[in-house]
Amino acid sequence: IKVKDQNDLIDDIVDGLTSGTDSALRKQQLTNSFQSYAPYAMFLLMPFFAFLLYIFFRKKDPYYVNPLIFTVHFHTFVFIVLTLVVIWNMIFTDLELPFSLTKFILLLFLVYFIIGAYKFYRPRKFTLLIKTSLIGCFYSIIILIVFITLIVIIALLIKSKYNL
Repeated sequence: IKVKDQNDLIDDIVDGLTSGTDSALRKQQLTNSFQSYAPYAMFLLMPFFAFLLYIFFRKKDPYYVNPLIFTVHFHTFVFIVLTLVVIWNMIFTDLELPFSLTKFILLLFLVYFIIGAYKFYRPRKFTLLIKTSLIGCFYSIIILIVFITLIVIIALLIKSKYNL
């Protein structure tokens, strides 16, 4: 799916969940609520990421604590970068991040994860690429499911607040 198509799909879902009177207000409430609850969701997803690391690298490290430590390290980096993005958006309210910079940030997360996993586990390079790719795919699916569920729950709560 192209990014434009994904954004249209998300807009259609949000429009469907917030349609009716005061839809602009409800859409803003949905956005604000999602932005405030997304960090909590990411924090609660960290054990799942650690479990994926544990499954894929258990021969190198048979204990769950070490993948959990790496997960906290990696997610700290992600939170710092995303905090800088939020600060950017607060300072430059009229100027959104260019799409190329957004792609760069996502690539930065990927490269940081691959380098961190290499330094932490020391696998062969080809094995590392395969395992980190699979972990990234599985974790992206988990994040997508959790965030869509979060959006639907928030939208339903907003709808129930307006008794629709």
